[in-house]
Amino acid sequence: MNVPKIAEIEITNECNLNCVFCPREKLFNIGAMDYLLCQKIISRLSSDKYEGIYLCGLGEPLLHGHLMEIIKYAKRKGLRVGISTNGLLMDSKIREQFIDSRVDRVDINFPSLKREIYEKMCLGSRFNQVKRNIDSLLDAKSNIQVRINIVVTNLNLKEESKIIQYWSSRKALVNLVPFADRGKPANHFSSLRPKSSVNKRIFGYFCSANPVFCCSFLFDNYAFIGWDGYEYACPVDLNKRFKGKFFLSPLDALRYKEKRKLRFWKTKLCRDCRKMAA
Repeated sequence: MNVPKIAEIEITNECNLNCVFCPREKLFNIGAMDYLLCQKIISRLSSDKYEGIYLCGLGEPLLHGHLMEIIKYAKRKGLRVGISTNGLLMDSKIREQFIDSRVDRVDINFPSLKREIYEKMCLGSRFNQVKRNIDSLLDAKSNIQVRINIVVTNLNLKEESKIIQYWSSRKALVNLVPFADRGKPANHFSSLRPKSSVNKRIFGYFCSANPVFCCSFLFDNYAFIGWDGYEYACPVDLNKRFKGKFFLSPLDALRYKEKRKLRFWKTKLCRDCRKMAA
């Protein structure tokens, strides 16, 4: 696959919201990555010729006490840096720090332009505050690429075209994300998931628009590293049952990934993910 080598680092899986489409309540262990460990991981990624890191996972990166130090360290190592946030904590101070530290991309989860639907989907958040934070980042005219992530469910499905039109007019990228169960109770899952034909279309868009993120977790060009420092199959493996040590020799790492490709493609984890488009 001719795509950049990217590492997604879950510097924390703690969060300040309780979004209805997020499966965080299924997590066994919650914590934050040690800063010195994060430095070691970034150094290894840089020496292994990775092109960038994406601070994401199943938590809110802005809750990490050393976020800005992590970003600056990665930039000094020559890596591009992206970050995914729910936007609630992205005030003027954070915005200026993003600009000063030369963050390359900021992804913000903002699933609806209607306050009542947004706050129903993102429990604990505040629509006006998050939208103001996004607008301020866009108005700053910095070199930061802004992308709006929209998890499409039955709650916001009818807004899809309006959301794309609005944020495109603000010069932001728009990313439609297919809704996946990932461990939610069956009744909750069935009430949120769009019809299969809708999810299939969105899943198709998701893969064509984001080749790096479309099931390349199993391959050499993409790594997912949990807050505990282990490398995992992918973020969908909520309780991180399948893990390997990140600091392997290059040959051992290659053998591990080849073994992982054969093992995981046959597991329920991968089968259920492929069924999203069925």
